[in-house]
Amino acid sequence: MDKAVESYRKAILLRPDSSALHFEFGVLLYAEYLKSYDKAQMKLLADVIRRPNKDFSKNDISKREGLLVRYGYRKEYYISAKEEFSETLKYNPSHWEARYYIAADLFKKQKYEQAIVEFNELNQLKPDYANNFTFLGEAYLNTGKYQLAINTLEKASDMNPSAQHYYVLGLAYRKTGNWKKVYEMVGKLKEMNSDFHNDLFN
Repeated sequence: MDKAVESYRKAILLRPDSSALHFEFGVLLYAEYLKSYDKAQMKLLADVIRRPNKDFSKNDISKREGLLVRYGYRKEYYISAKEEFSETLKYNPSHWEARYYIAADLFKKQKYEQAIVEFNELNQLKPDYANNFTFLGEAYLNTGKYQLAINTLEKASDMNPSAQHYYVLGLAYRKTGNWKKVYEMVGKLKEMNSDFHNDLFN
């Protein structure tokens, strides 16, 4: 992995304005960040099981992150990946995939207002990608903008009738007290043999 990183860095030094190179490098770094995080989590969990009486500082975020680093977590890859996606957009503002990574990351970090801005930009660039509308709808839902959430999620479910879309749409209808629509979503989920229909009443 370190050799691949070095190769990309050398290539970018030669072609610093190549949005394609920045994006490819960002994808590589982000994938390695996720892989290192998952592996570190598994090692930490194994240690917790093996030594249940040891204090693993699960309630102290900074200490827990320090433990994950010790188990191989490469946070620097995450930071560098975000920088590469930003560089991609610097040289190619219409690169929708780079913006998707940035927007989805903001959503995962629960920075919903910032994610809403990015996903709205993204929907201008890639209006036929249902996942954009799913994330945007959920971001609206999590910020209390229920009617905007419903409008956006209805569009997502029209584009891609999936259990996830019907479930989140059902949550939005529940927030507005539209139980007729909630039961309609329950019916659709049952038709798809999805267990999500039970969660709409929890």
